[in-house]
Amino acid sequence: MSDPKFIRLNDSKASGEASSKILQHHYLPTTDVPNNIKWRNLQSLLPDIHLARLLFEHYVQTADCLHREIHVPSTRALLEATYNELSRSIMGSDETITFFLSIFASSAFYVCHSHSHSISDQLKDTSTWHSTWKEAVISALLQPDAIGSSSLVSLQTILIMTYLIWDTEGQSSMFHTLRGIAHTKAIQMKIHRLDAHHPREDDDVIVTELKRRLWWHLASTDWLVASVPGSQEGVYSIHPKLMAVKYPLNIDDADILADGPSPKSLPEDQPTSMSFFIQRIKLAELCRDMVDSMQNVHQRTDTPDHEQTRQIVGWFNSFEENLPWFFQMDEENINKTAVLAARRPYIIRQRHVLLFGLYSRLGRLLRPLLIRGESHPSCSDLVNLGINCAEKLLHIRHTVEPEDLCPSFHSHSIDQHSFGALLLLTIDIMRDNDGLRAQDRRKNLIRECEMLREKQRSLEKPTNSMIRALDQLIGIIQKSRLPFPREFVDVNGNHPGPTSPSTPYDSVGLPTQPFSSEETEIPGSQTACTGEAVDPEEHCHMPFTSPDSFLCAPGHPANSLAGQDITELWAELLTNFPSPPGFTWEEAFDGKWS
Repeated sequence: MSDPKFIRLNDSKASGEASSKILQHHYLPTTDVPNNIKWRNLQSLLPDIHLARLLFEHYVQTADCLHREIHVPSTRALLEATYNELSRSIMGSDETITFFLSIFASSAFYVCHSHSHSISDQLKDTSTWHSTWKEAVISALLQPDAIGSSSLVSLQTILIMTYLIWDTEGQSSMFHTLRGIAHTKAIQMKIHRLDAHHPREDDDVIVTELKRRLWWHLASTDWLVASVPGSQEGVYSIHPKLMAVKYPLNIDDADILADGPSPKSLPEDQPTSMSFFIQRIKLAELCRDMVDSMQNVHQRTDTPDHEQTRQIVGWFNSFEENLPWFFQMDEENINKTAVLAARRPYIIRQRHVLLFGLYSRLGRLLRPLLIRGESHPSCSDLVNLGINCAEKLLHIRHTVEPEDLCPSFHSHSIDQHSFGALLLLTIDIMRDNDGLRAQDRRKNLIRECEMLREKQRSLEKPTNSMIRALDQLIGIIQKSRLPFPREFVDVNGNHPGPTSPSTPYDSVGLPTQPFSSEETEIPGSQTACTGEAVDPEEHCHMPFTSPDSFLCAPGHPANSLAGQDITELWAELLTNFPSPPGFTWEEAFDGKWS
């Protein structure tokens, strides 16, 4: 493999004069990249134009297709113009150079080396420079002038980096810092009131559409973060009644012209480069409604928490049923989407990421029911649904990872969701009465844990706490089943075992054929749990912090002699499988990975 070529620029920025020398290409080593980049001029970190083009197009296919912070044709033109100026020794704008370095950092992160891809060796080599570019951009963004800038490109840059850090680090302090700066910038630019007044004739259509995307990127990220484990769970900053911004248009970038009339949005069943982004907004709005509903349940006494959970499940089911056909997972639409992918290769990746977000949040919502061992006949379908969500989530990962789409799962949050699914299936397996079936499921679940662990070890910066957690989880799976397992009772009074999936699954719960949304729908005719009322503080969405935190009120079946097994399970988990240094089992539930 050849080393990537980079542009060498004369560092004359301090004097305010452009270098009179012609740009020269030189080789930089692909190893031992210096961590301290402060001495470097930002321009000296730019790759040559050929590599810059490769990185940009790779970014469009792997990162921009998910969060759309740029207008591709105009950004491509800006790239060419910037490099043309540099070739004529004209000093480039720091904001513009930082903007492109953020794109290059993201693109380099999503370069995969594990499988055979149709990308050049030169592009693969850029992964070595991901950390350097990322550090340089963050350093530039945290300068006082950059923080105070109200330019559109500065907001684009900071949102590109926010998404990249979410994938590389999770909800780190830097992630929340950049998100806060971006929110402040957008407010200062009055983007939250963009459509409060009629547009003017001289408005730039591209700029207006970009502002809508950037605002909705901020808002949807805010609401999605509020619905996943972490310090921000249950709280969000952007209130829908305090903003006036229309949805972005469902239209390809090529159809948005700066000097042309405002284009019309296409129906949602017509695929465009914006299809995923719009559905992501709708999922985020649903998550925001869920957060509101779950917060309000503490002050309500008229609705049992099982009924509240069932109502929210209905919202998610409705969302899945109404997804455009190319985001559906039934066999017919999978085949149709495979044909569509020849023209829009990113569409399959978008579908999997969207469904990953959906199933992980449904599983998170229903997880406490499984932990508490709910056995009331009218609640067994909810428990089974939670298990099905975990199975479907792992099925998506199992299906996608060996293919060319694996970069979409090079993500901290997706790995965290995968661990959550493995945890749910572990609980279910330890309740399994069928010895032979449980043995097969254990073997396959251990294999899934080992695959995720090996992936973590292969990363440039592995998440050591997740690796330790997976080691602990494998140890738990290998242990013998606890005595007196709880049996679920279905609506007909039967004892089906741990789960009753309607789709054929293999022994670990991975579907052996495509599934559809109908399998997990909760019919509206089903009634809520009518058992004895529980303590108002013991709601099904409470986080797990200790073996006692999920115990139900006196009289609940989980506190009877037959219901002690689940308490013993988690007491044994915390006692006999002690947390390693730097990690606690509470973190496994609340997603506090370091």
